[in-house]
Amino acid sequence: QQTTHEDSQQKEFLNYTVSELSKALKHIGDYSGLKQKLSALEQAQRLSEEAMHFDAVKRNQEKNFQEMSHILANIKQIPSLEATLKKNFQVHSEQIEDLQVKLSSQLQTSIAMLSLKDYKSEIDEIQGSLANVEALERKYKTSATGLSQRLQEAEKKLARLAQASEGYSKLKKSYEEAYTKAYALAAELHEKRIQGLQNFYGELQHEIEGLGMSGGRIEVRIKPDIKEKPSKNMKLQATGFTKVELYYAASPEMQAKPFRQIASGGELSRMMLALKSMLATQLLVSVIVFDEIDSGVGGKTALLLASRLKRLATTKQLLVITHLPQIARSADSHFTILKSLLEKEKKTITSVLHLDSFEKRLAEICRMLGRSVSKENIAFAKKFMDGEE
Repeated sequence: QQTTHEDSQQKEFLNYTVSELSKALKHIGDYSGLKQKLSALEQAQRLSEEAMHFDAVKRNQEKNFQEMSHILANIKQIPSLEATLKKNFQVHSEQIEDLQVKLSSQLQTSIAMLSLKDYKSEIDEIQGSLANVEALERKYKTSATGLSQRLQEAEKKLARLAQASEGYSKLKKSYEEAYTKAYALAAELHEKRIQGLQNFYGELQHEIEGLGMSGGRIEVRIKPDIKEKPSKNMKLQATGFTKVELYYAASPEMQAKPFRQIASGGELSRMMLALKSMLATQLLVSVIVFDEIDSGVGGKTALLLASRLKRLATTKQLLVITHLPQIARSADSHFTILKSLLEKEKKTITSVLHLDSFEKRLAEICRMLGRSVSKENIAFAKKFMDGEE
């Protein structure tokens, strides 16, 4: 969820970046070309303004010519004006009229060659675009070319985020489907645990009593203890909503506690054998290894342990590592492990020897019984192998 939130924030930032940059860059095209266009328009605007000003001056000058002609015409009408002056004013009047015609014609031709168009709106638009770009150059600390590259990078990142979001949506859907299936299986497993709890408890109690733990009391508890139907808010684990835990009390008056916390080595060994004996038909493995399952066990309990192992061996291949002769004599095959020191090489070699004859097994049983290999002890070992204690 945190990653999704971060992706959402990054997507929002990139969308803003793309919007900001694309809006500023979409109209400018070639940045240097746009600057040149702005310069040309500014010059054209200046020429246009001067031309309009010149046209205004021309119209004012025409008015002055008209006023001068009117004054000269009034002077010529004065009766007392000498003939010579009157003639001179007439010439001046004609010259002014001729000058007015020529000047008006020439000015009209020149002005017509100039554009009187107003470029201010177009210049304002380009200046605004350039100002936006320059502001972004300062903001992103790069050139106009760099802004274009930044825009492309942001668009690519957005595309990757979109792909990732699509992938996340697919994964989320797959997860939800898998969770729904897992939830259904966990609920089913929980119900089966509740239904099978009593039978399991009774069978396990019977097994441990047969292994010399008759004074103890075993309890099988489902944790946590769910009183109502499991909800989808419950945390799923490899064991489902709940797990099965064994509680044990060594005597009836004692309070039962978690077996893994209070059991001795021998009790752990016997409990492991009891559980594997119960589940032998359901175990998928064909070979079971018991490494020193006889730890902390001796005497009559060892005989019970050997009997259970022998029974379990009818359905599974057992490999038992033991120090007890009571268990070793029950085996179908017997191997011994020897260690020897090679003085020259200064190293220890471990050897596994198959005792492939009855005589070899008798000799090893003597050693396991703590006896020397003598004629009398071999005879004792033979009786021991036949079941005598």
